[in-house]
Amino acid sequence: MLGARLLDAGVPATGVPTGVALDVGSDGDGVLFPPVTGIVPDAAAVDAETVDGEDRDER
Repeated sequence: MLGARLLDAGVPATGVPTGVALDVGSDGDGVLFPPVTGIVPDAAAVDAETVDGEDRDER
């Protein structure tokens, strides 16, 4: 699976706030992708102010 597809489709499909960690346990450089706007779709981002036109507090 391409990385972009994982972030765009895989993360929202989990149904819970989900980040992605790549190779963080190795001696090389690991990369963390948190579930925030700009990384994952806004509907799956924990820092988005609205989801589907509703404030998060209204859900």
